[in-house]
Amino acid sequence: MIISNTNEMRNTRTIWYDFETTGLNPFHEKIIEISARDNNGVTFDSLLKINTSLSPDITKITGITDEMLNTQGKEYNTAIHAFYTYIISDSSNDRVFLIAHNGDAFDKIFLKTQLKKLNLQLPSKVNFLDSIFVTKLLYPKLYSHSMASLGKYFSVVNESAHRAAGDVNALIKLWDIWMLEFNKQYSKNDIITVYNTIYI
Repeated sequence: MIISNTNEMRNTRTIWYDFETTGLNPFHEKIIEISARDNNGVTFDSLLKINTSLSPDITKITGITDEMLNTQGKEYNTAIHAFYTYIISDSSNDRVFLIAHNGDAFDKIFLKTQLKKLNLQLPSKVNFLDSIFVTKLLYPKLYSHSMASLGKYFSVVNESAHRAAGDVNALIKLWDIWMLEFNKQYSKNDIITVYNTIYI
């Protein structure tokens, strides 16, 4: 279904988000950190208690420790519900777009899986947009479309790689660059046009 691009559907909200997790399998692993920022600058940041020990590999990659989760983290289901509320909190928007890099294969599945466990379902106005498809469309000759490779290519430094907030901040900086290119190629770059170009 093509999302309307008429004036009555112009009231949109864009949320860039990222998860750190205990592993790669969204059906068996858990989220340990959530970070998000929307186009109005409203943020969401939380560590999550998982009531089990992190693997040494995850701690090495993310820098997140069991102590951090136990002392700073929110109760798991409380944090998931709070993020759900953050996504749907502004009822004035006709459409909400959740953007993550490689999100369709990872973050989106993690989120939907955790929401399902709490019997929560996102309203139909919430749409997922994977920014990796944007970069593959705009820059098809690039060898790699990973966040690390794109950061190097576009000279965007991620001050906290593999921490959710650092990844979100880097993604937003890169998104601004990509939207300049998108506008060059398609003569406009509003979020509805980007979404429809990628998914329709």
